Amino acid sequence: MKRSLAVVTAAIAVSLTCLASAQSSLSTQLSATTVQVGQRFSIQVTCNYGDETPSDPRLPVPQGFEGQGPSISNQQSISIVNGHMERKTGLVATWILAATAVGRYRIGPASIVIGGKRLVDRAVEVEVVAATSRPQAGAQTGRGRRLGIPFDPFDPFGGSDPFSGPMFPPMPGMRILPSPGDDGIPTYPPELDVAKARDQLAFLDARATPKRVVIGEQIRLNVYAYNKPGMSEAVNLTEPSLDGFLSFRSDHDDMLTRAFAIRIGDERWMARKFLSYALFPTKTGTLTIGPTVMTFATQSRLLSGNADTADRKSAPIAIVVEEPPLSGRPSFYHLGDVGQFKLTASVEPRKINVGEAVSVQVDVSGTGQLPQRVDPPEQTGLDWLEPSVSQQVGEQQDKVGGARQFAFVVRMNRAGLIDLGEFRFAYFDPGSRKYEVARAKLGIVEVTAVTAAGPQPSGSTGAPMQAPTSPGSPDNANPLQPRMKLTEVPVAPRHLADSANFFQLLLAGPLSVGLYFGLKAAGGKVQKRRRFAASSAKSQINAEFAAATKALGASDYGTMTSSIERTVHLAIEDRARLRSRGILRSELLGRLTAAQMDASIAASLVEILERCDEQRFLSIGANTNAKAETDTAVALLSDAKKWVLATLDGPRKKTGFSS
Repeated sequence: MKRSLAVVTAAIAVSLTCLASAQSSLSTQLSATTVQVGQRFSIQVTCNYGDETPSDPRLPVPQGFEGQGPSISNQQSISIVNGHMERKTGLVATWILAATAVGRYRIGPASIVIGGKRLVDRAVEVEVVAATSRPQAGAQTGRGRRLGIPFDPFDPFGGSDPFSGPMFPPMPGMRILPSPGDDGIPTYPPELDVAKARDQLAFLDARATPKRVVIGEQIRLNVYAYNKPGMSEAVNLTEPSLDGFLSFRSDHDDMLTRAFAIRIGDERWMARKFLSYALFPTKTGTLTIGPTVMTFATQSRLLSGNADTADRKSAPIAIVVEEPPLSGRPSFYHLGDVGQFKLTASVEPRKINVGEAVSVQVDVSGTGQLPQRVDPPEQTGLDWLEPSVSQQVGEQQDKVGGARQFAFVVRMNRAGLIDLGEFRFAYFDPGSRKYEVARAKLGIVEVTAVTAAGPQPSGSTGAPMQAPTSPGSPDNANPLQPRMKLTEVPVAPRHLADSANFFQLLLAGPLSVGLYFGLKAAGGKVQKRRRFAASSAKSQINAEFAAATKALGASDYGTMTSSIERTVHLAIEDRARLRSRGILRSELLGRLTAAQMDASIAASLVEILERCDEQRFLSIGANTNAKAETDTAVALLSDAKKWVLATLDGPRKKTGFSS
């Protein structure tokens, strides 16, 4: 009863969890999938919710659009089905947009915050065509309301049309697109051109340049999507595998947010760049950039949420990576330092005392893979501590670059005017294909010596040194003072520890104790092993066989059969870890086989136990053939020895006993 109650409770909890997760839903609707330049259209996002109230609706809009929004309203609906009343509460956010140039655009996805989490819907696509003289449905007529729309949330009194005059200030990220050419196709970047289409509906094109580089040289990887009108990109995207590369994904390229109408042959296509990486190879050999996979969907069914989809993937790209040439390579060049850089350095302060430290900051700036380390100049009397590193990395005209700062702390251990030298940083310039060295001089630091009387300028001798007393006199308290005249060296006193045999005698005691306990433990193990051998299964079986042989000689067949039975049970326990005395004879063969005992041995052991039963209950009477009974007993003992010993020689089960 308790178990049933727990199952019912768990089922109710799961149902309530599923119901709570299903209470919130988001849907995006587009008033028109094809509009003219300047024609207004609306995007409506509806969020049905339960206990949690949604907030902060957002709609990312690409460049080339102007508009207003969102206008937010609430709605409620009540439905009665089979006597059950259901109430739904929803929030509706509406955006009014207008495009400024022709093309195909991807808007969204819309999102909203509910329950502390942002719920995201799908993106929608709209195609903008050139404007015609004929008014479109929903266009303005003078200063009145739009035709077909009874209420405009942005102009509730119908007194003005925000789109009849100058457009609103554009939303963030909006930009005017190129104007169309003579054939109605707008101008587009030449990098979108392809010689021929690789598929009838959609395809991907990945390009990497250059394809033969040195370790650390930048590679630009761009992935482009091409699709026929009527196809649109879906949300599923698998980015390429980049094993062996250090990668930086670009998110600031204007082309990543725009789709262009282009021509491939005589056909009209839509194209855009949707992935861009800067790659830096980290090892030599032929490295492979994996394929990119994208799912395309038919636009005609995209709004219904039941779109036909098609997966497309780009071809893998092989990149050949080599080491920079050995010719002209500086000895202090670090593999992977490739680009165009400059070096600057600063030192503070310039005057310190011995034992104090200065701060040295080294800045490496430029384009390429910024170095992981710079080596300080080596000098005696200076301790360079490990630097702290900070950096600012970004893209500069399609190249990754920036600056990396190394902040050193240098401790000065000698006095004088110390020239710290210069930092040298060697790099390989991929443009000129040769090595360059950036340098930054550190300059001189004045280090002042410190004495008991206070700091003294470098080179000052201070007070004259007093001559010490003779080394043998008791007044010679400092043995490190220089001797001013030659005298006999005093004989040092000898101590007990100076004897060569002292440490041998000192170690003799612990070694003797350790040897004693080691021998004692070894003797205990030998005795334990002997006791175990005496009580082992094989020893017990040999003892039982000896007793059975003795009983057979005395014609005591009952004692003989009892000893044989004990040998069989001992062998089964040793081999199969099975307590066979409590198992029915009819089940014993199956249990032995399940314990992975050889089938022939198991059957022979069961047969010997059955023959023991027959021998035990066989009585010798006046009409009994005594010789036949003796022969039967001899054969039984012989077979028992054969199969019991065969059992002991087989593999043993390592798990615990079972009954």
